Amino acid sequence: MVSGLLFAAGMSRTLVCVVSSLITCSIAASTAIAQPGPPTPIVGGTRVPEGRWNDVVAVIGNNGRCSGTLIAPDVVLTAGHCIDIDPYEVITSTTDLARPGGDHIPVKWSRAYPEWTHRYDVGVLMLEHVARPRPRLIAAACHTNDRLLAGAPLTIVGFGLVTPAGTD
Repeated sequence: MVSGLLFAAGMSRTLVCVVSSLITCSIAASTAIAQPGPPTPIVGGTRVPEGRWNDVVAVIGNNGRCSGTLIAPDVVLTAGHCIDIDPYEVITSTTDLARPGGDHIPVKWSRAYPEWTHRYDVGVLMLEHVARPRPRLIAAACHTNDRLLAGAPLTIVGFGLVTPAGTD
């Protein structure tokens, strides 16, 4: 059974100013406000070629898995709820967690934004040592509310399952 693939769901324009590990949470919150009805999960996506999103990491914890984004050589930005999985390592330089490989880096410490909510779901991991991939550049003046518009194309990147049955 495949335990996690790096995949991308999206189209032509990548919102570089929104860190990939937090887009899912932001979209879910804004979709719930902008459109009536229950939120829908992201289903499908496409496998990412090796080397395409090297700054996206798998966050491995005692109670689950998440995705994160390398924002400094030894700092990962993830969702606040991912701190609840008790993360102990990240895996870089891989697109398939079922295959051996990737760089396993222990987590030195982890913190969630105090009293995080699903509208502000931010967490940070400090790694034991620097990662080899280059960190994602973050725009200093990024205003996501101006860019997250209904119907606007974007790319979401993270580890997950490509099929709803979880077999791939």
